[in-house]
This record gives sequence, C-alpha cells and structure tokens, in this order.
Amino acid sequence: MKRLLFLTIVLLFFGLFLFAWLFYADDKQKLSKDLPWKIEISETGATKVFGLDIGRLTLEEMMLSLHKIADVSIFEARDGALSLEAFFGKTRLGIFDATLIADIDADQVKLREFLTQINPSDKKSTPSGHWKYDLAESSLKQANKMRIWRLVYIPSANYEAVTIRKQFGEPESTETLPDDLVYWFYPKKGVAILQDPNGREIFYYVAADEFDRLKAALPRKKPEIK
Repeated sequence: MKRLLFLTIVLLFFGLFLFAWLFYADDKQKLSKDLPWKIEISETGATKVFGLDIGRLTLEEMMLSLHKIADVSIFEARDGALSLEAFFGKTRLGIFDATLIADIDADQVKLREFLTQINPSDKKSTPSGHWKYDLAESSLKQANKMRIWRLVYIPSANYEAVTIRKQFGEPESTETLPDDLVYWFYPKKGVAILQDPNGREIFYYVAADEFDRLKAALPRKKPEIK
C-alpha cells in the first residue's frame, strides 16, 4: 500500500514537473517572438515583427491581433499636409511595455474627405504645432479597412547602442541629427532606429520595398508623441 502511494506521488510530481516545463518552454518561445529584433520578411514582402505583417495588414487586422482598440486621428502639419495615425498607447508585447503608433496608408484626397465629416471646432493643437482631428464614426469604418504602412515602436526601456548592434547587426548606413541623435538604417530588414543617448530609442518598421518612403518621411528631430 505504501509502495503504491509512493509511486502515485512520484508520478504526480513528475506529471506536474512535465506540465510546468512544457508550459514554460511554450511561453518562453512565445515571448521570444515579441522582441523588436525578431524580424522576418514574409513571402508577401511584409516585415513580420510582433506577429504583425507590417506593410500588408489592415488596421482592423492589427487591432484584432493585439486585442486592443486604437485611437485614430488625422494630423495636419503646418504646411497643410495630412496624415492618419492609429495610436495604441502603452501595449504589452511579451514581457515588455511599449508605445505603439500605426501609420495608415491614405492619400490626401481621402483625408480631405474625412475632414469634411469633422466639426472644425473639435480640432486640438499638439505640442509639435500640428492640428489633431478625431475621426467621425463613418470615417472610422473606412479607416479600419486601410493598410498599415508603418509601425512606430517606442519601448519603455532604453536600449544601449551595443545591445542594438548585437541584436540587429551593423547598420547599412546612418544619419546624424542635432542633439546627438542618430538614425541607424536596416533596409533589408525594413527597420530604421533613432538612437537617442538622452532618451528612449524609436523603432520604425515598414515593408522592405517601402524603405525609401520611410526614410523620406522620418522626422529630422526628436518627434513628440502627439
């Protein structure tokens, strides 16, 4: 009887150990995918990072993947140029928190059309000098079906240059900006990284075939989170 009880306890302990090990291994594998340097270029040409096919997926697909609703707004620059952004705010990816912003691919004509559905008195100013407009409900339905062309990832933790070089490798080229800011460019990975020795780094992801568009659109000074 004692022997049977002993064997039962051993088998139960072994079963719990095996279950815990398998759960840990699976969880660890999942977490390892949610790192900013875990990048794949898919068959469709998308830059796959955080489980997202940047450059190919829609806003609706991104919200479903992250299980999070974004705040979608139009921003009007001082020169009148418009852009459409989906702000996810602080988001947990694996074991890390980061601010996520998705830039939606919409032409100026469509954005002007969206503006006609917004009360002009509802616009808000931003620290960067842009005007911000929250989309009308009818426009939101259209925006949900539009493509995400760029993902902006701003981690809560600072990444040292040595860490980025170790994980991403040497950049193909760099660009030095005022205030000791430096862009590191990885066109084959579809990534540009803004190195800031006095603050948090910013990671920009696009499909590799849109890297020239990314470089042209990058701010030439430290951007403010609108």
